[in-house]
Amino acid sequence: MAEKHEENLERLKEEYKKVQAKYKLPSFEELDEEFEIRKIDYDLFLIKEVRRTICHRLTAFADLIEPILNPAGHSLHSMIETKIFEKEDLEEMYKFYKKLWHYAHKGIHASLTSEKDEVEFIKEVWKIWPELKKPIREYSEKITEGWGKEEKEGVGEHYLS
Repeated sequence: MAEKHEENLERLKEEYKKVQAKYKLPSFEELDEEFEIRKIDYDLFLIKEVRRTICHRLTAFADLIEPILNPAGHSLHSMIETKIFEKEDLEEMYKFYKKLWHYAHKGIHASLTSEKDEVEFIKEVWKIWPELKKPIREYSEKITEGWGKEEKEGVGEHYLS
């Protein structure tokens, strides 16, 4: 089974090298490090699949912070995560959330137009990726730390009243 996986990965890398050269895209290793493109089947529409994988990553990050920005009334998960952040943090988080969805929708739109537009989307997101990755890393770290902290008040004192 591992042998079959390695064979598929090598074929994917070969196919990617062709589109990389054609469109001047980042290396397979770089994109794989950030977006796990190794999961793509080599015999699919490679550019579409790379774009889809990037969009999936963007929406996963947006989904991470959405319960904080839009807490569900009866969600213990939302209540806990909302309490981790100060009110003044939320304005920047909101702007970042919009930026993530802007790019996700841009990718969806590119999928409906042309391969050239999908390539441009991949290049654009790749260029700004460090500025997108930094806040999500910070939010993720703060969320993780928040989940590890002891609550001063019990659930019944705040949530169930």
